[in-house]
This record gives sequence, structure tokens and C-alpha cells, in this order.
Amino acid sequence: MGSLLILSSAVAIIAYVCAWLILLRSALKRDSGSVERVLSIIAVGLLAHAVSVYYSMHLAEGFSFGFYKVASLIFGTINLIVLLSSLRNPLHNIFILLLPFAVLAIIVAVFFAPTSNAISLNSGLFLHVILSILAYSIFTIASFHALLLAWQNRKLKLKQPASVRGLLPPLQTMETLLFEFIWVGELLLTLALLSGVVFLEDVFAQHLSHKIAFSVLAWIIYATVLFGRHRLAWGGMTAVKWTLGGFVALATAYYGSKFVYELLLTA
Repeated sequence: MGSLLILSSAVAIIAYVCAWLILLRSALKRDSGSVERVLSIIAVGLLAHAVSVYYSMHLAEGFSFGFYKVASLIFGTINLIVLLSSLRNPLHNIFILLLPFAVLAIIVAVFFAPTSNAISLNSGLFLHVILSILAYSIFTIASFHALLLAWQNRKLKLKQPASVRGLLPPLQTMETLLFEFIWVGELLLTLALLSGVVFLEDVFAQHLSHKIAFSVLAWIIYATVLFGRHRLAWGGMTAVKWTLGGFVALATAYYGSKFVYELLLTA
């Protein structure tokens, strides 16, 4: 195992843990003064995470897209998107949920991932992979965001607004951001599905058919959410439930298929 892989992974883990501890302390004390410092630490962690992902996935024959390695890549992408979004909106507290998963993903990808075959990607397949990863990442963020929105709704219904004040943006802003994530994710998922049909060979093969079916189901669920928002003014827990339902379908499409074929059938 390369020294650069170990070093970059260690730096990423240390940076993420430090940022998580600072965020947790700030949240408990309702102190927002450390946001810039936390985002800077996360940015350092992200650079190291990117190096870790590259060296864990890159082989002489191409790139290895194993279950655990792709999970690390996706959480790195998620952290990057949330970091950039936090520059425009106060979304940094989502990292309290995200960073532990990112640390776990790095550890498993580096130290426990089984050996998987390398794949040489042409430009079309590369485009499909990038679009798919971006779509999964955006919808994962939307799901974490929906969980925070559900918690915020519950606190407000219990007449405990002080418990969320300073931690999250106002409820209306949270809902607006949720649907922005869904719009972007739906666009990326549409492009990913279309690119898959165009560039994947034997797209209806047995190992891809159920993945496509669940991806299309997720697309329909998210399209229903957007339609409900536009025509029926959906919001609150209705939007949360449909968003989480779409994510379950999408996670089943990707993680379910890779888990079965890479970890169960090859065990």
C-alpha cells in the first residue's frame, strides 16, 4: 500500500475529525464564530481525501470502481458540494452528519476494500460515471438536508424554536434549498440515465437491468416531488418523505447492486 495513500488518508481523517469536533462544540454552544476556520479545515481534508481516492482507485490497468472505493469517492464529492454551497448559504452544520460517514468511508476504502478489477474508461463511459456520481451525491445531500428539515419541523411543532435558532437557516429557506438540490439532482440523474443508454453496451444485461429499474423509479419519485411542489405546493414532511423514498430507490439501484455482486456473490 503506497505511502501517499496512507498519508493522504490520515490527513483527511484528522482534518475531518477536527472539523467535526469544532462543529459539534459550536452547535452545542450556539456559537457561529468558527465557521470560516471549520470550512478551511474541511477544505484541507478534501484535498487530502481527493488524493486518497485517486491512489486507492487508480491501478496500472485503469480505475477500480469497487463498492467501498466508490463510497469514499461519493462522500468526497458530497463534502465538496456542501462546502461550496456553504459559501452561499449557512449549510455548514450538515457536516455534523456527513463527516463521520466520510471518515468511515475513507477507512474502509483504504484498509478493508477487497481487490476488484480495473476498468479502462472511454470518454462516453467516463461521462456516464461522472454524471452518476454527481447525481448520487446531490441526492445524498438532499436526503441529509431532508432529515434536518424533519428535525426542524418537529422542534417548531413542539414550540422549541430556540433549539434550532442559529443552527439552521429559517424553515422556508431550508425547504427552498431542498427543492434546489432535487432539481439539480433530477437533471443530473436524467443525463446519467440517457448517457447510460447511449454509451453502455448491453444495457439490459442481468447485472444492469434492476439497477436501471430502480434508477428510473427514483427518477419518477423525484419528478413527482417536483410536480407536487410546483402544482400542489408540497412542503414540510410530505416533501421529506418523498425525498427519502427517492433516495432509498436510488441507493438500492447503485449500492444494492454493487453489494450483491461484489460482496455477496464473490464471497
